[in-house]
Amino acid sequence: MKPLAALLLILVAIGSLFYVLTQTGDKPDAYTDTPIERNQSQEPVQPKNQGGDLTKAAGGTREVATAPTATDARTEASTTDGEEFDNRITGLVMNEAMQPIANAKVILTQSGLASMLFANGEIDRSKDRTTTTDEEGRYSFVKIEPFDRYSVEGDADGYSRAEVPNISMGASGTIDAPPILLSIGASLSGSVTDTAGNPVPNATLSLDGMFSPNDGTPGIDTLTATTDDAGKYLVANVPVGNRKLSVQADGFANASRGGLVFRGEEPLTLDLTLEIAEMICGRVISNSGQAIAGASVYGVNFTNTSRQCHDRAETDANGEFCLTSVAAGQYTVQVSAKGYRPGHENRVQTGNSTLVIEMVEQGVVSGRLIASGAEPATPYKVQLRQVHAGNNITSAVGPAVNYSEGDGSFSLECGQGGVYKIEGRAPGYAPTFSEEFRFTNGQSMTGIVVRMSKGGSISGMVVDVQGNPIPKVRVTTHSNDWTNSLFDRALGDQFPTNITSAAATGNNAGRFSIENLHPETYQIRISAPGFCEGTQQDLFVSEGKDTSTGNISLIRGGEVSGTVIDLAGRPVVSANVRLTPDGGRDDLPRNYEVRAGADGTYTIRNIFPGTYKLSASLNSESSIFMSGLAIQGDNQQPVSVEDGQSQQFELKINS
Repeated sequence: MKPLAALLLILVAIGSLFYVLTQTGDKPDAYTDTPIERNQSQEPVQPKNQGGDLTKAAGGTREVATAPTATDARTEASTTDGEEFDNRITGLVMNEAMQPIANAKVILTQSGLASMLFANGEIDRSKDRTTTTDEEGRYSFVKIEPFDRYSVEGDADGYSRAEVPNISMGASGTIDAPPILLSIGASLSGSVTDTAGNPVPNATLSLDGMFSPNDGTPGIDTLTATTDDAGKYLVANVPVGNRKLSVQADGFANASRGGLVFRGEEPLTLDLTLEIAEMICGRVISNSGQAIAGASVYGVNFTNTSRQCHDRAETDANGEFCLTSVAAGQYTVQVSAKGYRPGHENRVQTGNSTLVIEMVEQGVVSGRLIASGAEPATPYKVQLRQVHAGNNITSAVGPAVNYSEGDGSFSLECGQGGVYKIEGRAPGYAPTFSEEFRFTNGQSMTGIVVRMSKGGSISGMVVDVQGNPIPKVRVTTHSNDWTNSLFDRALGDQFPTNITSAAATGNNAGRFSIENLHPETYQIRISAPGFCEGTQQDLFVSEGKDTSTGNISLIRGGEVSGTVIDLAGRPVVSANVRLTPDGGRDDLPRNYEVRAGADGTYTIRNIFPGTYKLSASLNSESSIFMSGLAIQGDNQQPVSVEDGQSQQFELKINS
């Protein structure tokens, strides 16, 4: 049974997403001074890069450096035979005329759009790999760390950014990814004036996507523009989806407008009026009266659901700050600083120059990580984990802190009262937990000890139905009730669990071993090119012992293919196609997702036998996520899959 905390996170996410989509959906903005106009006659910006003919033979590929080796210990991959990964992802970048685009930038990432929904901090893109397309528009990545949910992103001058998600890469084999289809995109244009109607030159405009932060900082897909001397601006090559526009100019209040919906190449026009800036100034101090330098101060005022004004500042050596780009009104002022609990003040009126925000010092938990008797393990990481009442399951709180040298000592900030454990991680040891302790707000605790252990292991052999070993299988560990659903994947390290998240690659004889696992009950998932994913649950790992799975047999499964067409019978390029369980299953649910190709065709291979619902949706920033939450009711079809069976289905959607 999953802890209540995880279920609450899911409910909050659904509610938040529903709010975003309903508030930024296809409807007029009732609060704008100047209406948004869709100018059908405006000429779209033409792409700079027109590729050659697709009838040319594919040329050579570009190889890039291997992926960075620095990974979080909870998801660190290991191999049993020390061999390099023998795999490859290749594909094409094309425009809407189905012509290849040369010199396009292509990024291979583990942090696609859907993974950002539950992100409670900065998205880690340190493991991204980048290359460019050749003259035939082809790209290639080789020797790739196995991972279940890669995305490839394409970008080129004169085009809007696009993404192909849900690429599963094993330790061997070649994946020919669906084409990354770049369109010219939509455009947003208009003018920026002051309240007297005068143009505002050199104003900076930022157009952010639905997955961008909501605190004024730019996202990975932010588009920018600057007004000219007449106050005019143009943002070109905007991808399909819901977006928010922010405007900044010297001497004026910042402004933000949501509810902008972009469709295809349809241009939008939006004129904005900026108010003269007012100020909120004050001081940030500790509960003992000391000035806090370097504190981050953020003020926000919501005029309504689609309009917002915000500004940020940092305190100086005396703890003083000024928000200098706010419009007249009342604001919520939020403060954060290292070593202190977040503070805030509500209903702060502009013009206030004597605001004082008092911050309470964070409590500190300190102790020592010990391995091999009394010797410290180096390097090591420690992380605070909250214990959930009634089941002893923990969730990560804040980031893990790295220590590269020292005596094993650590010190972590703890903001909220509750029951916690400290998790220690070090090479050659299993992630190990301290005894649980109760923390009171503002309290400091010392003497917490984490005694590192080697843990246990899981080993086995993977074969086909004839008993032949399957080489280089990918084996991953998960909580016993993990389902590989969109929510479980998106929660990532926030999924409440005490298990060690690890991965291994089997050798050529089909044998695998995963060591240094924290004692707990595990589920493993086994994947190999050309086979259905296998699962095995209820694997209890105990200290100092190996848990053998015996021989695990993988089947080939069934295959579903076909074409996605629109109402006029034309193929829909790069449509999202999903196969989801149709209930009534005793085993863990298996979900399948692919993209249709340049001719609208799709193929889902190695499907585990069972009953499913097959559906398709358009490829857009919002549909990437929403297709993971609900089936598109107007085109779903029931499908019964048997081992060794191939079936074809035509899917029709309104494009």
